[in-house]
Amino acid sequence: MAEKIHDQMVERTRRLIQDTMLLLIEDTGFSHVTVRNLTQKAQINRGTFYLHYLDKYDLIEQMEDELLNGLRQSMHTIKYPDMLQCYEENAPYFPLVEVFRYLKQNGRLLKGLLGPKGDPAFSQKMRLFLKDGIFADFIDSLEDETISKSYFSAFATSAYLGIIEDWLNHGMQQSPEEMAVIYAKIKFFGMKP
Repeated sequence: MAEKIHDQMVERTRRLIQDTMLLLIEDTGFSHVTVRNLTQKAQINRGTFYLHYLDKYDLIEQMEDELLNGLRQSMHTIKYPDMLQCYEENAPYFPLVEVFRYLKQNGRLLKGLLGPKGDPAFSQKMRLFLKDGIFADFIDSLEDETISKSYFSAFATSAYLGIIEDWLNHGMQQSPEEMAVIYAKIKFFGMKP
């Protein structure tokens, strides 16, 4: 019982530190965040911070990795032939809806990290994550052998990231279901069923 309470306290402290980091990113930008102003804003001592993180870079990296791991889990069930079938029926593809739900739940963090005050390296980190992980399977659906798989992959990842950024920047007005349909329409534009 005591171990469970300790784990809950640790998680609560980590969440407080991460939430405070996001507030400071939104307010002053990641480059201006210091451990001192973060701990003052969170009303914790520096020792507590250092129990959980090495420095602000370790903190932001752990936040980004947690976000990308969750995205990986939400995307692992996507099957492109099934997505194509839903596209042809103009219906939302449920696994893709789940991805956009995850993105919406984490929209504030994503917007903070990808925005002008966020981590400048995160956009590239996310691109590589998408290119090497998520879109690696999709490349096999490319029918035109005159197009480099590298270019195709770059296009797919840039398009996906661009859609996410635009959705975030416009307040995520469309539902995850609508975004799944929009994304599929863009993704399969001009491709043979």
